[in-house]
Amino acid sequence: MKLAERILFFRVEHGLTQMSLAERCGVSATVISHLERPDNRRCPKTETLRKVLAGMKLNEDEISRIMAENESFRQNSFYGDKKPRTESSLMKIFRQLNPEGQAIALKQLTALADIDELHI
Repeated sequence: MKLAERILFFRVEHGLTQMSLAERCGVSATVISHLERPDNRRCPKTETLRKVLAGMKLNEDEISRIMAENESFRQNSFYGDKKPRTESSLMKIFRQLNPEGQAIALKQLTALADIDELHI
């Protein structure tokens, strides 16, 4: 069962509105709405997802499994349905990152540059 289906099923099964589930989880109703959409391609932030899963009273094993699935999706959906970004659009995004984000991005790029098979 996909995350969106699981959240919707839980909410309906327990007779909760999006607002009441959101209050129970400590997030906004908009977050619940986005998470329930089957066509939603965005990955929720780890902290947000953990709040929702905890609010659903899932056991720690279920929470860990869903968190791992979400992280796997996050890693494997860099492009999603979008076209690959151009160098200039990536530079624009880089400039919008805070110093910590820029340091992480540079570390990732450095790691890629060290892989000989990726060189032309």
